[in-house]
Amino acid sequence: MNWLAKSVLAKWLLPEQCPLEGPISAKKNLNRDCSDKVRGRFFSGSNGLFGCSGSEDKLQGNLSPAKDASGITSGQGKKMEAGKGEPLTNESGRVPSRDKPDYFAGVLSALVPGLGQLFQGRAFKGWIFLGCVYFLFFYGWILGGRSNVYLPRAEQCVPFKTNIVRVAFGIPFPKPLYYRWQYVGQVGVGIAAWPAIIQCYWADEENEPDVTPPLLGKYLKAPPERELNRLQTEGDASWELAWVFTVAAGLLNLLGIYDALCGPAVIPDKKSQGTDSPPLAKGAN
Repeated sequence: MNWLAKSVLAKWLLPEQCPLEGPISAKKNLNRDCSDKVRGRFFSGSNGLFGCSGSEDKLQGNLSPAKDASGITSGQGKKMEAGKGEPLTNESGRVPSRDKPDYFAGVLSALVPGLGQLFQGRAFKGWIFLGCVYFLFFYGWILGGRSNVYLPRAEQCVPFKTNIVRVAFGIPFPKPLYYRWQYVGQVGVGIAAWPAIIQCYWADEENEPDVTPPLLGKYLKAPPERELNRLQTEGDASWELAWVFTVAAGLLNLLGIYDALCGPAVIPDKKSQGTDSPPLAKGAN
């Protein structure tokens, strides 16, 4: 009868108390620590019924789970990030936090979207950032006739014979960025947008439209003023809409850089706030 009672409780009570685990058999529950998922109590004591106590580290009765050297319960496995099935700790041990940022991974993501996450072993999130950022950037670039990601030398614009513009309070500002402020957002995608800087200082787009640096060709070279006028007067709204995609790609990668630098966002444990209600998740992507 005792065995039958345990089986009934395992089938009907434990799935309700441990909703993040899903339905599990009585045999698996004998070695599973639910204390990280719940803060309540099951039946326990002299009647021989088993369950999780309010304790963080052990079960009542003879069901104390074995832990390995890392402190992870054998039946529990690695703690998983909510929603993505991605471990908060991986074999490489390089998943950062706000207390221990990973600066090298942050630099990698600043160069290539998602590269920092791939370096940390978080391949799923890395490929998501890489695909989304580059899709937005190159789709917007192609939609704009490959003429909306650039830095103009703007030698024909005032002030003449200088690369510096004085803005508010006399603060010096680079002249190319003054006339193409959208590039501030576009450069956030990393090295894919850097050739525009090389093109700007390699040759003047007005007087030397066909002069290009080696290997790059006309990739991200500023179009002449007459070409820009034609795109804006004879074309539709696609050219103006397209650069929004490219700027959004650069801003999106800022999130990827922060994630690689400081790790995934963590939901505070409600127990530390003095409540008895179970937290819905330990961490989030």
